[in-house]
Amino acid sequence: MLIAGSTVGALAILILLFWIVRGKQNSSGLEKSPLLHRVDTVAFRNLLSERDEEYLQASLSAKQYRKIRRTRLLAVQEYLLWIAADCAVLLAIIRANTVQSSKETEAMVHNAIRLRLVSLAFWTLLWVEYPIPALEIRPFRILGNYEEFWRSAELYLRKQPPQQATSPVQG
Repeated sequence: MLIAGSTVGALAILILLFWIVRGKQNSSGLEKSPLLHRVDTVAFRNLLSERDEEYLQASLSAKQYRKIRRTRLLAVQEYLLWIAADCAVLLAIIRANTVQSSKETEAMVHNAIRLRLVSLAFWTLLWVEYPIPALEIRPFRILGNYEEFWRSAELYLRKQPPQQATSPVQG
C-alpha cells in the first residue's frame, strides 16, 4: 500500500513538473493571441508589506484580521499564478519565434522557466500559511525578478518582426 501511494505521488510530481516546465499551451497553439497579465507590482508590494499587516492587525478584531489576511493571501497567490502564466506564454512565444537559438534566447528561456518554478513553489508554500499564519512568507524577490524579466521580454519581442512581437495584455 505504501509503495502504491509513493508511486502515485511520484507520478503526480513528475506530471506537475512536466506541466510547469512545458507551460500550459492552447490546443490551437499561437493562432489565437495569448493573453499576458500585467501584474500590478505596486498592489503586489502592498499585499506583501509588513507595515500594512501590522496596521491591519492593530486596527481589526482577530476574526476580521484572519479573514482579511486570508483574502490578501489569495490575492498574492493569484499574482503568483499570473506571473507563472506569463512565463508560460512568453516561453511559447519565444519558442515559436526562434529560428536559431542564441545566448539571448537561451537566457530568456532559462529565466522564464526559473521564474515560473519559483512562483509556483511560493504559491504552494502560501497554502501552508493558512493553518500556520506565523510563517509570514513574503516573496518580494519574485516581484523584482518578474519586473526584470518583463523588461527583458519586451526588449526581446521588440527585436522580432512586428507581426510576431505583438500580443494583447490583460490587466
